[in-house]
Amino acid sequence: MAGVLLRHVLHHARHAWLYDLVIDEPQRGRGYGSALVNHVERWATERNCDCVALASPIAKEGVHEYYEGLDYEKWGYVIEKELE
Repeated sequence: MAGVLLRHVLHHARHAWLYDLVIDEPQRGRGYGSALVNHVERWATERNCDCVALASPIAKEGVHEYYEGLDYEKWGYVIEKELE
């Protein structure tokens, strides 16, 4: 499953945000994740987006390495506060 949110912010380029790309563990390593990411990238390109962005928990180093292998770069942090 992949989710994409398009939003335009005046001080940023037009981004497509990739949310919650999850591949069931027994299915990992078969190219499904890469195929979904490639689909999102094509979809974003067709809609004149400048980049695809995503957020990933700091502790998920394997996930970071996966996306870096697809030429994604770490460029900052997402900072949040949960409200009660």
